[in-house]
Amino acid sequence: MKQNKKLWIALFLAADLLILSVSGALLLFPGLPGSLFGSTADVEDGVIIISDDSPLPPSPRPAATAVPSPPPTVSPFAALDEYATLPRYTDGFELPVSGATGYATATLSVQSDSGGTVATLRPGEAFRILLMDAERYLVENSQGAQGWINRSGTFINLPDVVPSAIYDDCCSGGALFRSSGYDLPGITGQSLYETHWYNARLSEVEYAMPVLYEVAVDVARIQQHCLENGDCLMVYQTFRPYRTQMDVAAALRTLANSSEEVRAGFRAKGYNQNWFISQGRSNHQLGLALDVSLCRVTDTQLRNSGPCTYLHVLAYEEYEMPSPMHELSSAAGVFVKAIPQMNYQLAASTELLDTMTDGAIKLQKYFMDEGFTPLASEWWHFDDLPVYQNVRLRYGNGDYYLSGCLSSAPIVMN
Repeated sequence: MKQNKKLWIALFLAADLLILSVSGALLLFPGLPGSLFGSTADVEDGVIIISDDSPLPPSPRPAATAVPSPPPTVSPFAALDEYATLPRYTDGFELPVSGATGYATATLSVQSDSGGTVATLRPGEAFRILLMDAERYLVENSQGAQGWINRSGTFINLPDVVPSAIYDDCCSGGALFRSSGYDLPGITGQSLYETHWYNARLSEVEYAMPVLYEVAVDVARIQQHCLENGDCLMVYQTFRPYRTQMDVAAALRTLANSSEEVRAGFRAKGYNQNWFISQGRSNHQLGLALDVSLCRVTDTQLRNSGPCTYLHVLAYEEYEMPSPMHELSSAAGVFVKAIPQMNYQLAASTELLDTMTDGAIKLQKYFMDEGFTPLASEWWHFDDLPVYQNVRLRYGNGDYYLSGCLSSAPIVMN
């Protein structure tokens, strides 16, 4: 409700000319908006759950352009400084889990409070998270069915909880894979799958980049450390469908069979083709791995999602790295020799190649400080070793594609 107040300026009378002059000014004072929530909402653990007679509105997903972003609210570095004062939510996330998109990694039964099955989620199928407890999510699927699932082993969409990072799923927008500078036939420059959808939570088209929940928690900490130093993560890939990986591996074999130069690029420093693209299931299918670069922040703004405020990076400069992203040859190597994957002690004690740039060394430190292990043959690849050790590999093999984005603005109580 808005109230208007009028302030009239006194009238001055000129005695000689008897001319009446009137001036005035109107001052407008906006009042407080009305109630944000109706009486049909229940509050639990700081999250408002919409009851059946007030259903959660579906997420609009236009097929074309994004909703224009709001203008910056403060100067670039003031926004970056203010990031430290913004609230942190469950497990240190920048936005609450409620309203985020999750993905099934295996067939899951959605159950009512009484235990009956109300829906079934297939591998790769999206769901919206309404509430989280220690072991379960209350979710809503694309048809509006609501119920509980076991959240162990499911994925969460990283941009929904760490929106300040930069996301560019190159395999969706145009694959960057090359080897010794040569294109992979049928792969390089192609969109290998679709993950670029409208995200109502962020009011823009954004890539869906899912990982295991526990991995998202670790990435949130890394991104916070990056921003404290004026840096920012640039995530090029998280989940990679198994069939996509097999297609890339086949194209790399075809290229290598026709080029001694490509084969020589593998052999340097003791590598072979398997070091650059797995011939079987990899940690990308399990939600344990990220392909990521590092940027220097040059412009930021604060944005809102529902009642929450988060930092958005408007402009950045990517650090110089040893090679282009997804250059599948020894040019992307990290150490002076090949060392086994997922061996933190060896990674911490093995000498780096002279080609490792300051940016690559800085990126590696950010991740290794949180327990991630680098891949010896790829400066961009990091595996979440602590999660790997604690979350046993009992889920799907990643042989599916993601179905879409159901994200909505979080609803929280102060």
